Amino acid sequence: MTSLVTGCCGFIGSNLIRSLLIEKEKVVGFDISPDTKRIGNLLDHVKLVQGDVADIGEVLQVVRKHEVDTVFHLASLLTLDSEASPWKALKTNVDGTVNILEVSRLCDIAKVIFPSTRAVFGSENHKPVGDDDAMRPNSVYGVTKVLCEQYGLKYFSLYGLDFRSVRLDMVYGRGRATGRSTFGTKLIEYPALGKPVKIPYGSEESTDWLYVKDAVRALCLIRDATTLKRRIYNMNGERRSLGEVAEIVRKNVPSAVIDFEPGKTKLNQIYPLIDDGEARKDLGWSPEFTVEDGVRDHIQEILKDSRNT
Repeated sequence: MTSLVTGCCGFIGSNLIRSLLIEKEKVVGFDISPDTKRIGNLLDHVKLVQGDVADIGEVLQVVRKHEVDTVFHLASLLTLDSEASPWKALKTNVDGTVNILEVSRLCDIAKVIFPSTRAVFGSENHKPVGDDDAMRPNSVYGVTKVLCEQYGLKYFSLYGLDFRSVRLDMVYGRGRATGRSTFGTKLIEYPALGKPVKIPYGSEESTDWLYVKDAVRALCLIRDATTLKRRIYNMNGERRSLGEVAEIVRKNVPSAVIDFEPGKTKLNQIYPLIDDGEARKDLGWSPEFTVEDGVRDHIQEILKDSRNT
């Protein structure tokens, strides 16, 4: 069995490849970026193909050549890049996903695994949103993810394509460098590197935290599920305030310099909280890493990297 990981050079994609290789799976990576620093130590164990998911010919070629069985489709423009170029976001996120779905249909791919996002819901919610709550995205990124979800569901209903998706909340961990919610990673990573950090929100504000290793587990969990009651599940980590996480960081890095500079925009005006009760009930989902565990592991990974450079 061969898994294709699109967006393999990205934050979650590189961590997913690492996890699949640990499980002795055969992996092909596909990415438009020539920057392989996140997967540099894996290059001897994975076939890497540079290409663009917006080009259906390139997608078809890599799937056929490598006899792909499962696709993890992670290639995407994130929030800030999508806002900067809505046209490019449409081509990469939506056209790229439809190309993956169409090639998967043509080539009888067994499963397509798609990471969606809490951004599909928007922020006009005063309680954690469930799987079937109304989707009112307030970002270009969220709009494109809604379209991708709907195309995936349509390919399932029209053609029986085994499309499976998880909506993730804020994912933090080693290697996260882009996206609007990088503040979560910086809150941990900068102190570990001896750098001061300023967070543009109040310390009392809360959000949902999901460690990257649990995000990878979520993708593999829905891939491996033998029965599904739905095609798309919310999957959450743990809800904590920024101040609480800062205290956890300080326990691990006593010299940490962390400041909060709350502005006019509040976290709950951008990001909804999500309810993952259906995934816990149907799939037995629960994160392996508490925030304390995730912060500690993240710091250890950062320190290991700094010693090796």
